[in-house]
Amino acid sequence: SSGHSPCPETGRGGDRGTRRKVVDKEEEGKEEEEEKHVGVCPAKVPVHEQLLELCTNERPGMPQASSGHPPCPKAGREGDCEARRKVDNEDEGNCRSEGTPYVGACLAKVPAQEQIAQLLELCTNARPGMAQPLLRRTASLSGDIEGAARSLLPAETPALYPRVWVNGVEAPREGVQLKFMQFNVLADGLSGEDPSKGGFNAVPPQSLDWQFRRINLVREIFRQGVWPDIISMEEVDHYYDWFEPLLTQLGYAGKYKAKPNSPCKKTAPHSGLEDGCALFWRTDTVTMMNIETMNFNNYNDDGTLTGEKSNQVAILATLQVRGAVPVVAAVTHLSAAKTVEGEQARSQQMNELIEHLETFQLPCIVGLDMNAEPPNVPGAKYPAKAYPLAISKQMLIHGEKAPLRSAYALAMGKEPNWTTWKKRTGRGKQGEVSHTIDYVLISPEIRCSRVLLPPADKDVVPERLPGWSYPSDHVALLAELSLPFAVTKSVGDI
Repeated sequence: SSGHSPCPETGRGGDRGTRRKVVDKEEEGKEEEEEKHVGVCPAKVPVHEQLLELCTNERPGMPQASSGHPPCPKAGREGDCEARRKVDNEDEGNCRSEGTPYVGACLAKVPAQEQIAQLLELCTNARPGMAQPLLRRTASLSGDIEGAARSLLPAETPALYPRVWVNGVEAPREGVQLKFMQFNVLADGLSGEDPSKGGFNAVPPQSLDWQFRRINLVREIFRQGVWPDIISMEEVDHYYDWFEPLLTQLGYAGKYKAKPNSPCKKTAPHSGLEDGCALFWRTDTVTMMNIETMNFNNYNDDGTLTGEKSNQVAILATLQVRGAVPVVAAVTHLSAAKTVEGEQARSQQMNELIEHLETFQLPCIVGLDMNAEPPNVPGAKYPAKAYPLAISKQMLIHGEKAPLRSAYALAMGKEPNWTTWKKRTGRGKQGEVSHTIDYVLISPEIRCSRVLLPPADKDVVPERLPGWSYPSDHVALLAELSLPFAVTKSVGDI
């Protein structure tokens, strides 16, 4: 060794400035001292070889020595983020905002399947397809998944916003524990893949890249030290190439329903993406008994049906948590227009959903982006209809009438101050918006023991959500619930 990094073509040491000089073919056969000349080396070394060299000081194929840095996602090896950045820094200027560190551009091209395999290997010590005995759904393994996902990001990536739990005010009741997550994950076709970036012009553009956000979405799902038993998601447009293959490997099963005419087809027609709703459940604690989807109707101004379907969908699954009574878990995403007409449509869709839930005659849990605020919000531009209907419409179940309740309002005494906080411009977007439109609704038979609060206002950067420190413009809601025990028949009842 000459003390210099290897030549990517010959695999031998040498000064990069010397070896890149043009060498005449006639001189190739001449003997020269190894330290001065190591063969014909092209002036333009391929980028992937430069990455390997800068990240590891080794030639491709050699075993790597740990540098103490997280893996370079593009090269698949460990290395110095500063060195990696020198190779691929053409977009650096677009990634910076004041006070925000640059997150390495070499993150951008890792195939999803490769990243899933890396995550699984890091948190299970097993190759994909092998038996995975460590997947025991414990708090420590939840941390392992978050830590594994974190290790795939450059070292300078900011931490996710801290969040805290608040205990419920209801008197505790014995029952079967269930952890339910509700999360609008922000469609890639409405953000990073949209040439207009979804109007999120205040945030660093590369923080919207799906290759970055998908890792932080995994971190957000698992970083609280708990495994959600059921996860409801909206704006999912990477179901088949990210969420479904990854969560299946982690022991979940799922169902997806795309919107009939996803707005992603308009904002990012080149991408082929279309968003919709997804529902996941843990197969070791939850049994799926039945599942169906629905597409809400369109209505005339007088409330009569038009005979056409809307663009809003829902998934409803009859699930049984081990030891508990069966429940219906649902996910939906109601109309988005923040107008009187939009609110009317949301109330009609909410009414339709509740009437359908009633037919199951079972306790219900609904995770949804209602796109509707609670009543009496200062500065509201129109009266609230959808939310009041959701928590007041009576459902007749086993002879008893009762409405759904908001898990967060039960635990906190009121809804959070916000569940989405963003700045957007263009396409009718109106600057900065902070309000509560995401909910977890539960039947009276279900108790809520605690909920996860949104980040503290003081921690959120001026650019708001999303960004380096949070992967969506909506926060994930996480509620720990208690279900009634399953009724077991005694010998005398058989």
